[in-house]
Amino acid sequence: PAEWFAMTDLEIFFIANNFLTGTLPPEYSAWSNIREIAASNNRFSGTLPDQWSAMSNLDRFQLYQNQLAGTLPPGYGNWKVITELTLLDNGLWGILPPQWSEMTTLELLHLYENALTGTLPGEWEGLTSLRQLTVHANMLRGTLPKNYRLLRNMEVLSLSGNFFTGTIPDEWGDLTKLEAFFAPNNRINGSIPSGISNWNRLSALMLQRNEMIGTLPSSWGRLTNLGVLDLADNSFIGTLPPSWASLTNMRQPSFSWNCLSDDVPPEYYDSWTQLEEEYYDFLGYQSTDCLGFVDDVPISPQLPAIPTDPGLP
Repeated sequence: PAEWFAMTDLEIFFIANNFLTGTLPPEYSAWSNIREIAASNNRFSGTLPDQWSAMSNLDRFQLYQNQLAGTLPPGYGNWKVITELTLLDNGLWGILPPQWSEMTTLELLHLYENALTGTLPGEWEGLTSLRQLTVHANMLRGTLPKNYRLLRNMEVLSLSGNFFTGTIPDEWGDLTKLEAFFAPNNRINGSIPSGISNWNRLSALMLQRNEMIGTLPSSWGRLTNLGVLDLADNSFIGTLPPSWASLTNMRQPSFSWNCLSDDVPPEYYDSWTQLEEEYYDFLGYQSTDCLGFVDDVPISPQLPAIPTDPGLP
């Protein structure tokens, strides 16, 4: 009810997991003390109210899995103490607001499964507290900004199922806290940057169904936490590096539909003891034309679940 705007002392508003409908009242901007809004898993429609940018004490904002439409309000950049902003699985469209770079306390930003367009804003280099950025299954384009090397607290970065082009910047090797990087089903090209070898905490890397070329780096042998590695449907050449035998946590490797030799280093059979049964044939079929294959329309893969439980008292 719009009349609830008078509850100006309200700090936590939790109405998640119901069947609530209607639009979001702009009048709630009067909640000057609000810290947490959790209204996910409902059926709210309409747009995100611009007026809510006045909620200057907001720390957590969760409106995922509703039926919201419209654009992302640039004014939400005024949320100077926000740590989580989760709007996944709605019908939001338009660009990623450069003004959100002002949310320097933001740690979790989940915008996947919407209809967002445009590019990754270079201004977001200012989101230096960011630990998780998930924008997969949208319609984003353009190249990957080199200056995101400054997001050195990043742990999970998911860009899958968009239309990104160009190469993975070697400068991203500075993201040494990265544990999971997902960028399949794009139009990324070029060779694998040497900087990825610096991601010593990496446990999952998915680059399948792009337009990448070149050989597989032997330096990845030091990524000993790596358990999920999918490079299928590109145009990689050469052989599987013997140094990858040191990846003893490998569970889900996939290298099919490249231009790789079918010679598997014998060391793999002794060290890759944690392989899941469906990944025993990790080389699979290799391409005969070495052109790779990318669909016209990207498809979002099944990614490891990213927690979005509000977990409020």
